[in-house]
Amino acid sequence: MKKKGLVIGLIGLIGLIGLISPISAFASVTDGTINGTSKFAWGQNIGWVNFGTSGGNVHVTDTRLTGYVWTENYGWINLAPAGSGVTNNAHGDLSGQAWGENLGYV
Repeated sequence: MKKKGLVIGLIGLIGLIGLISPISAFASVTDGTINGTSKFAWGQNIGWVNFGTSGGNVHVTDTRLTGYVWTENYGWINLAPAGSGVTNNAHGDLSGQAWGENLGYV
């Protein structure tokens, strides 16, 4: 249950960052990427998560997120593992599961 709570907290934090950000960016069906300056999210039990690493190749569309995010404490987290993944409802509401080799599903 801790891992599920991490994801919910992480998704909530990402949403909060989007609300207080002075510039809004909307996902598109073709492709959206992570802002190079506002690329970190904090999870109470996971630490800082970097969505904008050069090796992570995170992409955002109106339907899903793909690529990998990096955490110092747990390594790479796959946003689109086979049979699962993080989905986007075209309004920025994220759901689903990501996979971290050192975390399992989050």
